[in-house]
Amino acid sequence: MAALEALPAWQSAAPVLRQSVHHHINATLEQEYGGAADELSAWHGSDSEEYAGADALFPGGFDQLVVRAARGLDVRLSTRVVALAPGRVTLADRREIRASAVVVTVPLGVLRAGGLHFAEALHPARVQAIETLRMGLLNKCWLRFERVHWPSDVDWIEWQGPQAGRWSQWVSLASRLKAPVLLAFHAAHEARQLEALDDKDTVARAHEALRGMFGSRFPAPQAAQITRWGRDPLSQGSYSFNAVGSSGQMRQALGGSDWGGALWFAGEATEPGHFGTAHGAWMSGLRVGRALLPPTC
Repeated sequence: MAALEALPAWQSAAPVLRQSVHHHINATLEQEYGGAADELSAWHGSDSEEYAGADALFPGGFDQLVVRAARGLDVRLSTRVVALAPGRVTLADRREIRASAVVVTVPLGVLRAGGLHFAEALHPARVQAIETLRMGLLNKCWLRFERVHWPSDVDWIEWQGPQAGRWSQWVSLASRLKAPVLLAFHAAHEARQLEALDDKDTVARAHEALRGMFGSRFPAPQAAQITRWGRDPLSQGSYSFNAVGSSGQMRQALGGSDWGGALWFAGEATEPGHFGTAHGAWMSGLRVGRALLPPTC
């Protein structure tokens, strides 16, 4: 944001133009990367890659991929890891698991918060990456209505309201799934502020925004589901972004191995080109998995 505000054209821009620019920045950068404009690197903030093709929905849930991949594996849920040492994993109940190699895929927010203790020092470049890369925040507010009260032939709705980034980005499920559901996104600073509200107050503010968008007779929703990833101790945010002072090289430094190959790091934050995505996390797992396989496999 500092790079934009330093431009002479910004200093002389009319308020209505500045409002439109703020809306565009929120829609294309803050909503995409989860970081506020004043936190994103002007050099590397958008260093991500995209695949060609249209968007797709998973009516049965995105977790179908993980469930299928986990077939035949010993997956232990509700089993929190609190410490790691070469060859040893310590759980929250003080039980220990022996392992020749450990792959750490916890979110960057957990690493930054010190939620996982490492018995031995990590490589300095990895420590620097953890300290410099940042955890973004993108929260969702799902609202279900008795029927559709908005244009049913569109998927994406934007509103340039009185405050940039607040209730400005919506997805409608009316067209694709024939469901009377609206989904609102909030990112970065706006998401953090809304996380302090309970469900009742959040829904009330959503309803107020919808009445501003579609008229005072717009009805209140019947049900809602709201995420608060920044307050989740096992996540500490939604996904990583390139903050001021960071670069893709730091993501490469974050990935890879430590402790003579006994400790490996994967997850979306280790992918220079596909950070902040589920497929980036998936790709990182494949990369580390191949590295751990015996040479004959």
